[in-house]
Amino acid sequence: EETAKEEMINSLSSDNLNLGCSLIKKAVVDKATEDVNRDPLIIDAVERRKEAMRHGTPFNIDENIFQIMANLPDVLRPSARGLTNEQFKIYEDFASSSKGQLGQVSQSSTTSGTKKSPTVNPGENERVKVGERKLDQRSLQIVAEFEQYIKQLDKVLGNWPNPAGDSKEERVREFHNLTKAISDVIKRTENMNVLAYEFAIKIMIQAFGGKISTEKMTVYLDLLTTLKRYYDSNLSIEVLEWILDPQESRTLKYDIILILMRKNFITINEFDEKYAEALEKYNQLYQFVPVSKIIQTLVFDEKLLPLENFQRSIEQILKNRKQLQGMPEMGKFFEDLEKYRSAGSTDPNNQATRVKAPTQQQPQQPQSQNMMLVMNLFSEREGEFYKNCAKKLYQWLPISDEEEIQEYVKSISDVLLNQDESTLKFFVYITDICVEHALESTKRAELYTSALDLDAQNMDFTYIDALSKLITVLLKTITTGKSELFEKCLHSIMLVLIKHHDFNREKFNQRPFFRLFLNLIYDLKRKEYNFSATDITQFLSILMRLFDKIQPLKCPSFAFAWLQLVSNKDFMPLVLTNVANNQNKLDMWGRFSSLLIGIFKMLKEVSETEYFKSESMKTFYKGVLRMLLVILNDFPEFFIEMSFILCEYIPEKFIQIRNLVLSAFPSNTVPPNPYKAPPLQQLEAKDEFRVLPATLPSFFERITSIELHTSLLNFLNNPQNNDNFFREICNKLVIQTESAKGTINVPVVNSFVLYIPNLVFRAQDIKAKEYRRESYTLLWKLLTYSNSNMRETLLNSIMNNIRYPNLVTFYYINLLLSFFTSDNDGLQEQIFRMLESRVAVEAPHPWGIFYTYVNIMRIPKMKEKAYSLNSNIKEVWNQNRPEGFSPGEQ
Repeated sequence: EETAKEEMINSLSSDNLNLGCSLIKKAVVDKATEDVNRDPLIIDAVERRKEAMRHGTPFNIDENIFQIMANLPDVLRPSARGLTNEQFKIYEDFASSSKGQLGQVSQSSTTSGTKKSPTVNPGENERVKVGERKLDQRSLQIVAEFEQYIKQLDKVLGNWPNPAGDSKEERVREFHNLTKAISDVIKRTENMNVLAYEFAIKIMIQAFGGKISTEKMTVYLDLLTTLKRYYDSNLSIEVLEWILDPQESRTLKYDIILILMRKNFITINEFDEKYAEALEKYNQLYQFVPVSKIIQTLVFDEKLLPLENFQRSIEQILKNRKQLQGMPEMGKFFEDLEKYRSAGSTDPNNQATRVKAPTQQQPQQPQSQNMMLVMNLFSEREGEFYKNCAKKLYQWLPISDEEEIQEYVKSISDVLLNQDESTLKFFVYITDICVEHALESTKRAELYTSALDLDAQNMDFTYIDALSKLITVLLKTITTGKSELFEKCLHSIMLVLIKHHDFNREKFNQRPFFRLFLNLIYDLKRKEYNFSATDITQFLSILMRLFDKIQPLKCPSFAFAWLQLVSNKDFMPLVLTNVANNQNKLDMWGRFSSLLIGIFKMLKEVSETEYFKSESMKTFYKGVLRMLLVILNDFPEFFIEMSFILCEYIPEKFIQIRNLVLSAFPSNTVPPNPYKAPPLQQLEAKDEFRVLPATLPSFFERITSIELHTSLLNFLNNPQNNDNFFREICNKLVIQTESAKGTINVPVVNSFVLYIPNLVFRAQDIKAKEYRRESYTLLWKLLTYSNSNMRETLLNSIMNNIRYPNLVTFYYINLLLSFFTSDNDGLQEQIFRMLESRVAVEAPHPWGIFYTYVNIMRIPKMKEKAYSLNSNIKEVWNQNRPEGFSPGEQ
């Protein structure tokens, strides 16, 4: 028995010794082979030798090598003619025998022991490990180059040695150069999917290799995301499998896995499925701690996810509960798990059961039709079409040559020609990728600030600029359907904007969209693109329709960018001067008026809230005033012709805006100084007071639709018996429907006030005087017998038509002054208060309003009466009158 025992010991010792030696030999050969295959000098020499053989040129070697070779023994000295067939066969036989022997060692190592080793992978043959994938020399060289860049980047982001003379600018420059070099390596190996895994593992080795900072992990995550975009492979699952592989000797860092999950590089489903598989397959106790900490963080602590999202992992944890309960790290997890279960996962008050995913946020407003379209489009984001769109975008980014541009346009012609839903999807997806890239660059800048002292406001607009150039090039290249294509492009940008605006309202960043729109606006008038006048007009019209859809009331977080775009020097002047004919003017000016009306609506709504007093709202209001001042000074004809429709939407309390719009006068007219102007009867003889003002929107339709013009003509033509017609007119100035019966019809009142002087002064000379007299009688009756609301509406409308010198201004100044010859104190006081409110604000003031105010103050008997009606009138008068001018001066 002792002899048998000794023989058994010797045999086992010998086997173990042989096995150990074989394993050591295998590790040494593998390491040496890997070092040789990845050595840049060897790879470079091999490549140069191949190039020399391909071109039939001699391969130049360092002359010192020949001296070294000459000193070698004959047996070791290389022959200039290379190896003979017999010599080469020796190397081949050695290589094949080594592989066979190592394969036997690997097989024997899995069968010789009775216990599982923590370093042996039972699923070894199920997937290829890093370093074992078949790569050619070129691929190995690329991987080595990538690895070198990653190591240098790690130094830049780590504890920088900061040698003498090193500055912040040099450090930042090196960082940007490295990231650009890494991106170039990725781009030139697109679709080489085997390299995606190699690159990813090199990144993960750096991440798991030592202490990781937030800045480092953000950079590495950006690189992984870039890899995922460029390569058609399931990279996230492969990276997760590498992390969980027990054969790879590393510590499982749950915080890194958690970051990958939070950034959606690894989805919740992928994590739960693969981690549960790893727990079941390897059954390593140390692997249970990271998954428990991840569940602890996302479910129990932050309450972002329901426990059901980790169902498979929980099953594996509970299956091994007896072994795990003895581990200190697992104690709190099991305690919180029991509390969660006892509370009931269906409790409606439990946040964890109500939130479906950490990255999902509920929109703050009811889903509109556009929002539903956005959700439908992005539900297909992982589809094949989305990946193809991304590839097309990445192909476009480096293109600059004219021939390459033409080839690229041909490659996407199938998407452009149909002008169907696929065209919209294409531009939506590539726009979203470009916007995400710009937004991520800001996040990187925020995180790099501590490491590199960068400006946190820096944003990378490379993708945005490339997208705007693509759209402009396509518009220049295609010959038909330009307007339709441009509309599709802008619609896609709007959908992406709505997606980011409604889901991230408080954190919405308007800068990428502002840059994109600004680029498109600027490119419209660039000479090198040579767009025709018709094309530019159509493009401007489409842009204004889009801006109307995303006006401040609909997208408040985009309001500042929107205002800057609408008032931009390359947009607003082009719109307001692009008026070749009346129809074109009606279209362009009408659409631009809609944009201004959008601002007025927003101001009206916000003015009723506390937010109107905020600093941001004050800044926005100043921006609106500046834009209106530019229009008043440079494009007064726009305000002259559009004031009728604009004033209907200006809120009552915004008198300064109303004055700005009404202060416009023709560029060829200089209104007289209201303090020194002659009496009204003398002004009537001047030429400018003989012209009716131009009004672009047709107000006549409102009058004819309810036959108000017929009632008015009947009143004017029957001065002796017009009471019935007066009642008809009064009835037609209010709404007659059951839902709003008796409410003042403000648009009809405004049209009626403007229609009266137009009717009077267009009549024949015989009727003109009669019409003028009877129309004054009608307005006297309306203002005298109406209630205070109707009177205020009429007076507001009248004052909106007292502007620069013209027939309508003269007509209504004369009407208002006539009231101060009567004893109607109530009406006089109301007129005074309304005039004062318009004069009391800062200049500019409409000429007619100020002239009326001055002339009322010129009436001697009105001086004290005016002061008695309102003590502020004296202050207003003293602020505006010239020095030495007294109220009674004639």
